[in-house]
Amino acid sequence: YGEKARTFKIEFINIAGNVVRTEKKVFGDQYWFRDPWYIKDLVSGFYMIRIISEDGLTNRTFRIEKI
Repeated sequence: YGEKARTFKIEFINIAGNVVRTEKKVFGDQYWFRDPWYIKDLVSGFYMIRIISEDGLTNRTFRIEKI
């Protein structure tokens, strides 16, 4: 994620547009970082995961389906 550590806000958004979970994660200067998310508390359906860096350089959105 770059040459220095960054802090990211990760939001789980349900199909109605409500943020159902928000997490902050600090990623080191490593290129790859794995961190499992446990979604047992989320009901089945479609979700958007929005990832925004605090410095504003990264803003990504992913669509997932929990079966």
